[in-house]
Amino acid sequence: MKSRALLALAPAVLFAGCVAAPTITSVRVSRTNLLSSQTSRINLTINDDNGLDDLVGAHLYSADGGYWFGAFAEVSDGVFEYVIDWGQLNEQQPIYFDFPTARELLVIVEDNDGESDRVAVTLTLSCRAAEHACDGACYPIDLDCADL
Repeated sequence: MKSRALLALAPAVLFAGCVAAPTITSVRVSRTNLLSSQTSRINLTINDDNGLDDLVGAHLYSADGGYWFGAFAEVSDGVFEYVIDWGQLNEQQPIYFDFPTARELLVIVEDNDGESDRVAVTLTLSCRAAEHACDGACYPIDLDCADL
């Protein structure tokens, strides 16, 4: 009787054992220090033991996951890319600083089984020498943001 019950559970155990989360195996960022006129290209290499067809996609969020920048495009099997610019970062949270500031982003990769992997990416936002940022634009440091 026990052996029949165990035999009946075997397919469920085997199926559950086949679920594997996708894995972000590498992250490359073309530019980690971003000026107002520049873009940064984020490339991911992703592996999923259940096959790449199991992937739902890769997405870029703010560090807290509350703001969605967009989905990564697949450029080849298992390689995904997203290009982010200063304007998108300003839209998510207005850019104000006197000194370069770091903005952390979150990459989340998901598959059809609801499994996921995530990695943080940090970009440093900078203006040119003797400039600071006011509401997403760079101005000479001697101009007060309140006067613009």
